[in-house]
Amino acid sequence: MTQLSKTEQVLKEMDNYGLDILALSEVRWTGAGRQNLNMGYTILHSGLEKNQEAGVAIILSKPASKALTKWTPINERIITARFTGNNAKLTLVASYAPTNDADDVTKDSFYNTLQAVAKDIPSHDLICFAGDFNAKVGNDKSYCPEVLGSEGLGEINENGTLLVDFALTNDLIIGGTMFAHKTIHKYSWNSPDGRTHNQIDHLLINRKWKPSLQDVRAFRGADVASDHALMIARISLKLKAAPKTSPKTNPAFDSAKLSTPVIRTVFALTLSNMFKALALDDDTDASLESTWNTIKEVYSQTAAATVGYVKRPKDQWLSERTWNLIGDRRNLKQQLLNGGEYNDTVLKNQLYIDLDKLVKRSARGGKRNLLEEKAAMAEEAAKRGDSRAVYKITNEIVGKSRNVNGPVKDASGKTVTDPSEIAEVWASHFEKVLNRPHPLDPPDIPVTPCLNLQISTEEPSDLEISQAACKLKNGRAAGTDRISVEMIKASLSICMTVWLTLFASIWKSEKVPDDWTKSTLIKLFKKGDATKCDNWRGISLISTPGKLFAQIILRRIQTALDSHLREEQHGFRPSPSCTDLIYVLRMMIEESNEWRQKCT
Repeated sequence: MTQLSKTEQVLKEMDNYGLDILALSEVRWTGAGRQNLNMGYTILHSGLEKNQEAGVAIILSKPASKALTKWTPINERIITARFTGNNAKLTLVASYAPTNDADDVTKDSFYNTLQAVAKDIPSHDLICFAGDFNAKVGNDKSYCPEVLGSEGLGEINENGTLLVDFALTNDLIIGGTMFAHKTIHKYSWNSPDGRTHNQIDHLLINRKWKPSLQDVRAFRGADVASDHALMIARISLKLKAAPKTSPKTNPAFDSAKLSTPVIRTVFALTLSNMFKALALDDDTDASLESTWNTIKEVYSQTAAATVGYVKRPKDQWLSERTWNLIGDRRNLKQQLLNGGEYNDTVLKNQLYIDLDKLVKRSARGGKRNLLEEKAAMAEEAAKRGDSRAVYKITNEIVGKSRNVNGPVKDASGKTVTDPSEIAEVWASHFEKVLNRPHPLDPPDIPVTPCLNLQISTEEPSDLEISQAACKLKNGRAAGTDRISVEMIKASLSICMTVWLTLFASIWKSEKVPDDWTKSTLIKLFKKGDATKCDNWRGISLISTPGKLFAQIILRRIQTALDSHLREEQHGFRPSPSCTDLIYVLRMMIEESNEWRQKCT
């Protein structure tokens, strides 16, 4: 799964076979997390922090993702996921066991951990253990009839004995030994030379749910250039969407489109017409909340109709040529599976290897072309001074995005993966960070004489609103009302009376809308272990109209206070900059060093 295009190929085969849940072994991804992939799929993975070894993952279709209630990354060999069904809950444990040649300590450690996981699963769940167990259980049903069927392959090995003992302890059956199929539809692993076949990938299910297991067999036609065949189990259980524990978030509007003159004009005119139809400025008896809710609703409806919502399309960097090569490789594998003369098979094996190399080379070329296109876009953005676009494209090229909804550790160090529990951990963390206790020894600050500041207390004027709007920076995320700076600036001249009416109502009532008192807390990763809350920082997204109103008040205070500041005061005032003072100080130091004189 670490190779280029491997994930896309797996998703393609998953779509071809109509699978809802796919357990993967030896994915070799680092860390643990949840990612949203193309075509609506979601992947849960667990691996080592640094080394690309072992690793397990579970890929979910969109319906299965909605049914997911909890998942837990145990270690680089075990991951669990729990789903909601109509009649029962399903718990899936994806596993990757050590090879048969591994030492006993490693094997015992794996099965001890697996047993601990099995012990914590509710007994009334439909329990499935799936993955590469590197175990041959054989076809001798009499060895353990409570666990085995008569449809296994080969002879049992040491890993097979461990797996059978584990299944017997937990009242499980090995599904692949229960259904009669051709031998070619039983083995799940092929040696590189194509001469050795083994049945080492298994699905175990608890005995009381045995009637729900309809079939288990290998599908050799699935091709992702792996030595393992796709094992599919049909289970009679209908998944249903789990109840949502987090509040629904509304998508952000694509305010960047308002930089286009035509769209900006259409947006402003549509907004103006809707406000005229409502006659908002004539309704003097309307309450503050009613006026604000009307403004918010009109802006939302107009933005949805004119600029739409932000879309984050996935980069389709695999070219048509690459997909054609993947199809040719798949067809060649089918010919190999159909058999033939020895010399012909050897030749086709070599052709398959060469074709797989072409697929990898073509995928690397597609990725390189995508990076070159993004680099050209970043260069064009730099030429026109769009630093925001440069930063965004650079992050896309680097590709070091962090999953903000990934597992975290609580105060006791326990890893939490349940969405509701994760929300509680973050709430507790930020409550502790943002609400600091009072200092034990408060500083002794001398009382300063009160200044007689001449601050205007009149209602905000249209000139003040325009000046305050110019001070707001574009590209900033909107608050809970989803009204952005670009939306206000694009319609300010036409809809000035609307804002004058709202601000006058606020000024008279001395109250602000309830939305202005709320903010959305966003987590940004800094560095280190992503499961530790201390390695993240939070920023608050507040209402943009609230910022506009606050800017008006701030400008009035700054204007009145500026005449009382010392001439040497360069910070926190409109024009003198601290940069100028730093430059002067630096020049004085350089001159002093040059002439070997002390600065006075």
